[in-house]
Amino acid sequence: MSVIQRRAYADAAINFVAQKNMPSFIIDIAGKLGLTPGVVAGALAEEADAYHTSIGLKKIADRGQDILTLDLSHQELADDYRKVIDAGIMDDKSIPNSIKHPSMRDVGQGNIRVGVAITALEKYL
Repeated sequence: MSVIQRRAYADAAINFVAQKNMPSFIIDIAGKLGLTPGVVAGALAEEADAYHTSIGLKKIADRGQDILTLDLSHQELADDYRKVIDAGIMDDKSIPNSIKHPSMRDVGQGNIRVGVAITALEKYL
């Protein structure tokens, strides 16, 4: 028998999901993916909650990864992304790959992998 644990998300996670244009974005994405808006909002809140409530070494590693990755130039990220695509490792999410390749790192409150975001943008644009 499994035990269900209930807890509230951190206020910062709820605020992330409820910010200015997020509700319309959530509805739009949910429709495109064939999901309910609650599923999309819940996934975003879950990631944001982990971002805001992590402690100790995890918090240091997550914030450090954000700083190191987001401090790179557009060209540095584009070059690394191309290496990851050429090596065929975009779906091989491992600690060594994340250390070596900035485009393999998850960043920000949404915990979005840089390379996945680039791929989505390339398809969209």
